[in-house]
Amino acid sequence: METEHKKAHMHLIEAQHIAKVGHWDWNIQTDELSWSDEIYRIFGYLPQEFDATYDAFLHTIHPDDKDMVSDAVAGAIIQKDEYNITHRILLPDGTQKIVHEIGFALYDDNDNPIRMLGTVHDITKIRQMENEISEQKEAFEAIFENSSDGIILFEDGRVTACNKAIIAMLDAPDKAALLNTCPSDISPAFQPDGQSSYEKSQKLLNRCLEKGYERFE
Repeated sequence: METEHKKAHMHLIEAQHIAKVGHWDWNIQTDELSWSDEIYRIFGYLPQEFDATYDAFLHTIHPDDKDMVSDAVAGAIIQKDEYNITHRILLPDGTQKIVHEIGFALYDDNDNPIRMLGTVHDITKIRQMENEISEQKEAFEAIFENSSDGIILFEDGRVTACNKAIIAMLDAPDKAALLNTCPSDISPAFQPDGQSSYEKSQKLLNRCLEKGYERFE
């Protein structure tokens, strides 16, 4: 049983390290704070490098976020609600990270808070990726909107987005006039080759989905 317990404990440590998630246990009455090894790594320390306390934890928080975290902890305890917050921390070398914390308090028979349990998740890289995606999205939208070529985005055969150039080309009053329309809605009933605009547009859209592209007049 002891061997199995050690194995399970090692698997937990490995899983937390991979996920960059650690767990903590704070004894509110004695101010003793227990961190898992991964929290020490997240905060830039060696595992179990020092005896953690709530005050020591507060000193790791970015100065601009410290009051927000203190208020969130106090609010969760008083209101018996979930402690759920994203904030910045400063590592000993000055590096800044972003963490997401979730926790809850435990109470004695007299309704006094005695412990608080929770997790810390290092979301620094996730936030960086989100910011990069947001920047790419803004760049795409700027190119899309200001291109001199008329551009329309279709989903399930209907217009979901269009730029200023296509609005001018089609002499539409505004973007709303084109949204949720089909190509055949802005075409005459029949094309020069005799096919109905609806049937031809469906064929062209399906061919585009199959091949990845389609050129036509």
